[in-house]
Amino acid sequence: MVYVNVDFEGVPKEILDAGIRRGYAKTKADLLRLALLAFNDKYSVIEAQEDIENARDVQRVDASVASGKGRWLSSADFAKRTGVRR
Repeated sequence: MVYVNVDFEGVPKEILDAGIRRGYAKTKADLLRLALLAFNDKYSVIEAQEDIENARDVQRVDASVASGKGRWLSSADFAKRTGVRR
């Protein structure tokens, strides 16, 4: 966890106060957290957690295949085993 003390003046302070008044968040800290999430949505500073987890899963499967403990299925084999088709 990171703790930060920041003094806001002028327009940034007005934005925070208006965000609280309009009910976007109950506290300035929560409003700043929401702003950081919106910033990330707009600029993709970090990948979404789901994307990170998916990448880790692929790495795990690749390692399993490379070590001979697992194997990739062709689309046809996958469809036969699961009944799922494209």
